[in-house]
Amino acid sequence: MLGFLAGALAALALALPSSAFAGTYTWNLASNFTATGSGSNPDHDQYGGTPWTYEEGATTSALTRLPTFASDDTGAGGLAAWFDNGTGAFVGVNDTGSSITAGTDTFPPSQIAVAPESSGGLVAVGWTSPFSETQTVAVNGAVSADGAAAVMPPCTPSTTWSVVGANGASLPPESGTTPGSFSTAATVPAGATIYVEVSTPSTDSACDATGLSLQITAPGITPTLSVTQPSSGSSTTVSEPTFSGAASSDFGDSGEVTLRVYSGGAVSGSPVQTVVVPRSGQAWSATLSSPLALGTYTAQAEQDDIVGDQGFSTPVTFGVGRPPITLNPLGSTPLSTATPALTGMAGTESSDSPSVTVTIYAGTGATGSPVRTLTAAVGPSGLFSAAVTPALADGTYTAQATQGDAAGSVGVSSNVTFSIDTKAPHVTLSHPGKGTKADLLQLVFNGVAANNSFDSNVVTVTLYKGAKATGTPLGSVTGQVTGTTWSASWPGKLRPATYTVQASQADVLGHVGRSVAHTFRLVSLPPVIGVATFKGGRVSLTVACNEPLGDTCSGTLLAVTVGSFQPLPGGPIGPLTVMFAFVRVKGGQVTTIRRTLLPRVAAVLGRHASVAVTITANLHPLHGKAIRLTQREGLRRL
Repeated sequence: MLGFLAGALAALALALPSSAFAGTYTWNLASNFTATGSGSNPDHDQYGGTPWTYEEGATTSALTRLPTFASDDTGAGGLAAWFDNGTGAFVGVNDTGSSITAGTDTFPPSQIAVAPESSGGLVAVGWTSPFSETQTVAVNGAVSADGAAAVMPPCTPSTTWSVVGANGASLPPESGTTPGSFSTAATVPAGATIYVEVSTPSTDSACDATGLSLQITAPGITPTLSVTQPSSGSSTTVSEPTFSGAASSDFGDSGEVTLRVYSGGAVSGSPVQTVVVPRSGQAWSATLSSPLALGTYTAQAEQDDIVGDQGFSTPVTFGVGRPPITLNPLGSTPLSTATPALTGMAGTESSDSPSVTVTIYAGTGATGSPVRTLTAAVGPSGLFSAAVTPALADGTYTAQATQGDAAGSVGVSSNVTFSIDTKAPHVTLSHPGKGTKADLLQLVFNGVAANNSFDSNVVTVTLYKGAKATGTPLGSVTGQVTGTTWSASWPGKLRPATYTVQASQADVLGHVGRSVAHTFRLVSLPPVIGVATFKGGRVSLTVACNEPLGDTCSGTLLAVTVGSFQPLPGGPIGPLTVMFAFVRVKGGQVTTIRRTLLPRVAAVLGRHASVAVTITANLHPLHGKAIRLTQREGLRRL
């Protein structure tokens, strides 16, 4: 039933190249057909994929895959073939290298034989696009029928064929295509399938099989890639920088990226280093095998595909400079040693100075006169260490390291601020003074405190009853540190007695500084203004200054009668001024102020044994708050 003629097939087969040229993917059905083992449907290709499928059906829209494979299918004359015993359809190949004759059937070597269903219908060869985007491919081939002459169709009715696109529509042949061959272009979306379908008439046994040669070609897609690190125009101090970027992962793209680094600002000459690294998805990363010398460099990455397309990234120019000198931080916690070691990294090029200078300044900035200037040798790896000597006092400091080179340039490190805390804070108690008297009405404590950043911003005042700072304290209060001073007030009332007070201040390392304990007496002083009296033409008023010893109360006193009087016959009626005086009284003392009355005022007051007056005092202590007191007193005649 199969009467293949070797001469006819040879004349009708399209001469096709056996391998792809650079830039073009080629699929050849005869060479791709799996003719050994159990076969594969879909079938393999030389690129490692499985684009080929062999199918049958009554119509284009109802194709199913040929179900069975045999390396010597008897129904196909001993060909290696995919077939359907029920319908007689098959797609096979002679892979022996010479013609196979089975009865009257002849199968030329390396040719595909196609037989549709015996009852009519189609046999189809499918090709599925492996690309990740829509691609236009060229489809070329030839068909021949058993018993045919040099051209198709000799049979009545004839064998028919068509190329069906991904949308299910037949594609028109290109102009100039000879009878029995086909050549057309197909636009195939990613992952879509096109078919070459063959149908032979069931009424003509001479045309029940068809010879087929088929090739599909597609242009290669040049891989696109980039270098994103280092960025173009950047500068690095790392002599072995890390390079990275994006790469293509489309069909046929290489799984490797080649990085070339050239000396200078362009891709020219021979690269100073070439590194081949595996691609990871759509990214790549590479580290050089050896350090780069100081200078300017240009990097470019290359990625090829399996058909010879070469993709190159845009060149990236970058610089490698001398590593900056660095000074390691000492932390935010104060150091418990006054002789810390300052360490860091410096340059080790032949032009770099073999030593660094470490300068230490008081405070949080590298300004003013240095308190220490140290020199340290640079080790082979660039490490240096400078021990502080002589010891630093407690406080906050800022260090800076410098290194010069043969060209006269000087590298400067970032500032490193640190604190030294080896002793307890120094706190003093100024008021109340040792052995003094304090006001019962206003018990105030103050003094001087430490104000380093690591010292507490509060001072604790502990009060004891008696002449010693021992036993169970009466209590404690805290005072806020402002600048270098502190102040606190006792919140409650205390009985007049002897007390001892001591101030303390802590720091973050747990050191506690304590002032000298002060013993003082708490007394109740007389009121600010005493009894006002007058005798004859003079008035007297007692004034006390309730401030500590060493302070002074100064200001004005005014005494005015509460009632209204007429000092002159027929004159105005109103209050009379009994006293106006400026006074200055020492702390803890009592003074009597005396003034002479105006004759007419004395005459009026002399008529009364007692006159009510309003006394206003505006006294301002040298230290502390102003005293303003208004009170009514009886002005008594002695």
